[in-house]
Amino acid sequence: MIQYITEPVVRVRHISRVFRTKNAGNAVSALKDVSFDIQRGEIVGLLSMTGSNTCTLLNILGLLDRPTSGSYWLDGQDVSHLSQVAQVQLRTERIGFYFQHARLLPYLSVWQNVALPLAYRQLSVTEREEQAQTALAMVGLVDHASYRPAQLTNHQRQRVALARALVNNPSLLLVDATAAPVEQGSLLPLLQELHHQSGFTILIATRNPELGRQVNRVIGLQNGQLCPNILEIASPTTMEHLLQLPADKIQAWQHC
Repeated sequence: MIQYITEPVVRVRHISRVFRTKNAGNAVSALKDVSFDIQRGEIVGLLSMTGSNTCTLLNILGLLDRPTSGSYWLDGQDVSHLSQVAQVQLRTERIGFYFQHARLLPYLSVWQNVALPLAYRQLSVTEREEQAQTALAMVGLVDHASYRPAQLTNHQRQRVALARALVNNPSLLLVDATAAPVEQGSLLPLLQELHHQSGFTILIATRNPELGRQVNRVIGLQNGQLCPNILEIASPTTMEHLLQLPADKIQAWQHC
């Protein structure tokens, strides 16, 4: 068993998130008493077969939302209830976001798109360009720095989006792969290479149980709760059978 002696990058304790409707008597519980750690240098999968509530957890980890109760520490700092201004500053300094829809600005060059997260920092244009070039080198696109997004393939645009997520050398890289699996293509090998070479701490949200074979470990999430045995029940054979079940049976399966 590995013994970690450093402070975890992520420490989540008893987090719950409840959304209130306009009718104060109604409430939706998106997360229920969720606790886990992510150690520095780990590459971890966040697996939810339906994608339910994964977005809520990613938003909290990315400081885009706050838990209703519980605590979240990032790099040893309790960030659960920071002010909005403090959240923005910490988010731009320590967290990288990668979404499979690249969302690049078409009127900016590749390096300018990559440098966007640096806008809140007091850096000169030259310094921002240098950091953007370094991030582009990590994903093999330094020769495309002056291109416009329209001149790139879809695969290249995804790499630019990844470089943008890495430009601040984040403590935590959040990868949302729930829309399309990173396993289908070269993105996952690239993430693994970045993890191996630079020691980035990476959390990949996915619906594909096969990812569990290619990361350090998997955090399972079902119905807003942790599901420790999710890989045992989420084999491809199970999924094929699941798609043929009536809705009430699916709900029963989802409750771990």
